[in-house]
Amino acid sequence: VATGSWRAKVVLEAGQYRFEGRARARNLQGPGICLRISSGQPAWQKGAGTDWIPLRYAFAVEELIDEVELVCEFRGERGEAWFDEDSLKLIRVGGGQE
Repeated sequence: VATGSWRAKVVLEAGQYRFEGRARARNLQGPGICLRISSGQPAWQKGAGTDWIPLRYAFAVEELIDEVELVCEFRGERGEAWFDEDSLKLIRVGGGQE
């Protein structure tokens, strides 16, 4: 199984977040494509053909301030995958503990 990923580190305050974007895959055999954080479990999507599919990954930062590694990942025996760089967003959806 081959794995390819793009990663970026960000420093975040405590709170709830959503990492989202679009991706597509072609001739994919294997687990699939996903967005996640490095310590998180992947939620694999297959994607098919030339259609872009939305991907979302929700997570929480528990520490007052923490470094998080965002991951766009492909895993499979064969196939190709693309992530739409312009669609990638990190959205804060809720605050941390007061």
